[in-house]
Amino acid sequence: MKPFFSSVLLAFALSATADTTQNYPVSELYVMSMSSAELVDGNQLVLNGINRKVIWFTDRPARESGVADTRIFIANWPKGTDSFQVDPPNAVIVGALEDGTEVELPLELTEPEWSEDSLTLTVLPLDEPLPNSLSLSHAHLFIDNSTECRDGEPALLCTWCGHECFKPVVRKKVGKDQTESTQH
Repeated sequence: MKPFFSSVLLAFALSATADTTQNYPVSELYVMSMSSAELVDGNQLVLNGINRKVIWFTDRPARESGVADTRIFIANWPKGTDSFQVDPPNAVIVGALEDGTEVELPLELTEPEWSEDSLTLTVLPLDEPLPNSLSLSHAHLFIDNSTECRDGEPALLCTWCGHECFKPVVRKKVGKDQTESTQH
């Protein structure tokens, strides 16, 4: 496993048991897993066999985490004044080529189109030009979101700003080696 992917998994594991008793500005990361991802025409990312849940977690010091329904996550994409439609998120798609080589591509994501078992996104490169086509297996899309609502919740999870919320379950540390789940 590459160091980048191992680091992301470690960060997620640490976030699930951290103390979240105080309010801090939050920056969150969303993780979508899928069986395969294809880059088509150098600007269309097609995600196939998408897991029905999106995992999210916040940066320190908040260290919150939860899961959300993928369809609701995508439905909330254009909602709110700080939406992903207004300010497209940065992301990294990680997966394996046919020969087993792991690939990470930094992207900007726009224009999601959901179908029964796939999601198509228009993408722009963040640094180097993208290849015209690419097929990845066992792929994961890490989506960054640096916005927050007035109550400090992640913008796509917000209950205050007027758009629909997918009511994530948050795990927080309540004592040594114990966690508590709460519904937002």
